[in-house]
Amino acid sequence: MNLNRSVLVSAEKEVSIRGTANLFTPATRIRLARAFTLLAMFAAVESLSAQPVTGTAPTKQVDPKELDDYFAEQLSRKPFVGISVAVVQGGKITFCKGYGYASKETKRPVDKDTRFAIASVTKEFTAACILLLSEEGKLSVDDPVAKYFPDLTRSSDVRLRDLLNMVSGYRDYYPLDFLTREMTQPTTPDAVINEYAKQPLDFEPGTRWSYSNTNYFILGRIVEKVSGKSYEDFLQERILRPLGMTHSGFEPDPGSSEAAIGYGSFSGLDPQPVPPEPAGWMFSAGSLYSTPSDVVTWDLALMNGKVLKPESYLMITTNRLLKNACAQVTVGDWLLKK
Repeated sequence: MNLNRSVLVSAEKEVSIRGTANLFTPATRIRLARAFTLLAMFAAVESLSAQPVTGTAPTKQVDPKELDDYFAEQLSRKPFVGISVAVVQGGKITFCKGYGYASKETKRPVDKDTRFAIASVTKEFTAACILLLSEEGKLSVDDPVAKYFPDLTRSSDVRLRDLLNMVSGYRDYYPLDFLTREMTQPTTPDAVINEYAKQPLDFEPGTRWSYSNTNYFILGRIVEKVSGKSYEDFLQERILRPLGMTHSGFEPDPGSSEAAIGYGSFSGLDPQPVPPEPAGWMFSAGSLYSTPSDVVTWDLALMNGKVLKPESYLMITTNRLLKNACAQVTVGDWLLKK
């Protein structure tokens, strides 16, 4: 699988970095969206600031040349094929640049408009679609899944809120860091849902948190059922186009001039192209491609109330106590607290 990472570092809305990269492990586009890249980006911002990137302390204006030198050095020292970075301060993009290659074979360079797969950051958009429909009274996050998929396991006991919070108990269709044999063939979202959400639950709904891409497949199909539109069309009409995210979309042709190719490397060998998953396996859990500047646009719009009403934004940034009262989670536990 292409490993394409997207990272947000924020200091009380003062400093944000979004970076995407076609890296060197082919196996974690869905499950490891931030991991070590987050640490690298955080360290980068701290080293470039007079103040630590924590709390409400003011931050020094980032020097574009210093950033440029840093990322160029990272590309030369680490097994990246290409990276793309956007930096925001004071609500404005102050730095945006690509490095390396979108295609190593053709030497096509990464630029600021090169699209990378943003992986599970797609789930943020899926959750927003559900909340937009909730704001319009077309569904409720407390609806049982049975209202839309009556044949799924314990669907009367699982709420849309449980899907959003990753506490449903539905088995993850993509639990491994590599493609299983069945995932080498095209599929459909309904086929995935029927196979994995009709198995016994992994736990009682609301009692545990467990990452499951299956939850967000179900939510994507609910968006389609309620809106009467495809997930892609609804997202384009309600979020991407209104926000001017013109370089964001769904699974472009990997050979096109706008998309970065994913690469894999094993045992220290040179990175080799890794084909994307066949049709149907990403959908509303991870099918979006975007650029750092577009994702920054999304971050700022979400934080500044241009996407959701305050009560909806509060829901996705407020902890929810599990039924056994031993842990708290936010929506999918995927939104970094702003």
